[in-house]
Amino acid sequence: MSRLVRRPADELDVLLLRSLTEWLAVRRWFPLKGATGVELTVTEALHLDDEPEADAREVAGTPPAEGAVRVLLVRARRDLAEHLLQVPVVVAPRGAGIDAPGTIAVLARDGGRAVVDGAAHPRFVAAWLDTAERTPGVSLDVDPATARAITGEQSNTSVLLAAAPGAAPTAMLKVLRTLAPGDNPDIDVPRRLAALGWPNVPAPIAWLEGDWSSPASPRAPSPDTSAPATFPEGIPAASVDAATPATSPAHTVPRASADAAVSRATDRHGHLGVLAEFVPGAADGFELACDLARTGRPFADLTFELGATVAGLHAALREAYPVTPASPADVAASIADRFAWATAALPRLAGYADGVAAVLGAVRALPGVPPRQRVHGDLHLGQVLRSPDRWYVLDFEGEPAAPLELRTRPDLALRDVAGILRSIDYAAAVGGLRDADADAWTAPARAALRAGYAQSATDDLSPDATSLLLTALELDKALYESVYEARNRPDWLPIPLAGLDRLLAARS
Repeated sequence: MSRLVRRPADELDVLLLRSLTEWLAVRRWFPLKGATGVELTVTEALHLDDEPEADAREVAGTPPAEGAVRVLLVRARRDLAEHLLQVPVVVAPRGAGIDAPGTIAVLARDGGRAVVDGAAHPRFVAAWLDTAERTPGVSLDVDPATARAITGEQSNTSVLLAAAPGAAPTAMLKVLRTLAPGDNPDIDVPRRLAALGWPNVPAPIAWLEGDWSSPASPRAPSPDTSAPATFPEGIPAASVDAATPATSPAHTVPRASADAAVSRATDRHGHLGVLAEFVPGAADGFELACDLARTGRPFADLTFELGATVAGLHAALREAYPVTPASPADVAASIADRFAWATAALPRLAGYADGVAAVLGAVRALPGVPPRQRVHGDLHLGQVLRSPDRWYVLDFEGEPAAPLELRTRPDLALRDVAGILRSIDYAAAVGGLRDADADAWTAPARAALRAGYAQSATDDLSPDATSLLLTALELDKALYESVYEARNRPDWLPIPLAGLDRLLAARS
């Protein structure tokens, strides 16, 4: 039985971070990608095996024959932004080949030892499975040797697992890359939904929790930072000698032990990852919708089912979590704030002022709105899977860089519906549809989604009030999208602008 052992960073951990610096900077999940002046520190590590204390903590020592498994807890800081990253690595034993799959760096000391990305390494996966807490009564029939990382994911690392080599995947391990104290919603929410018997979420099988330290101050200095060791631009498998640090303008890695920093810190506790059921034969909802749009096939039957699924999700979430009162004035005020922010960032949006004011005036005149409840919070077609017989809802984590209290705060359930409505517009555009062709494809899909939701919803809203709130919430989303696209993908700005035109024209 493996143990999860938390230890202050030793010299090997510091050396490992130095060797991984340039690799970290270009990971899709690195939260400060592209920024300069990022300070990286490793104050402690989590060990997922019973490696000998004297050997594993000496740079020149020999790790166990199978390779040492450890999880570096790396703090990435720039100005006031700070993130705690989980970086699992496997250090190959002395004498092992340094060109193994997944090698991301080579330690020059000890004749060269490979440092391997641990997230999908069988040694890490085996130790993780042996340490994690499991759902009672659920069997765990997976072979760590089948571990295969999914490419393209941005905020975390997901690993497919099967019962035997060559078999179809049966489970997926999600390694959380940005850690936050408290119950991670992508683990807590599916566990509660599965416990209620809601069938449209992949059920968690096992999960791992851990402790780490948090600095007493966001800018608490690391020990001995007066003489930082810095690193050059280099290839992912750079060879780094601990005795010969180089320089880099982008990232600095303070040297020295972290014992003092840990003693000044307060403990935090949270989730490190989760193993959940894999949905066989499922298609990504957004990719499916884009393909249907591209080939001119209708989406309406599937969106009707999706609407009913989302209504069932909201009913289950109301049973699993408390609700809080909401008022029409509060809803209107939040969207007015969004409009003020959006117009400051993108002045051309000021031309929508009269239309937005009319919608918000109608919202304020409503006799009431449903209570705020736990919602998905970031629901779009890319967060759902379509299996041969049903929809599944995924990824309840929200934006990992946002504070946990913001990601889990109650909201209007209809905001999730608005998110999918906006996603239908994007699917049409990515599928190559424009103008009248896009309207002809999206209109029945949007109407079917709303009808499916209304048929299964349990709130007391009138159809007119539901339509008004959906317009307001979709408007809110389109304003955000407009600013995002103007800043990041200007060629895509016409998509949310067309949405604004349609939404406000329908209310005029």
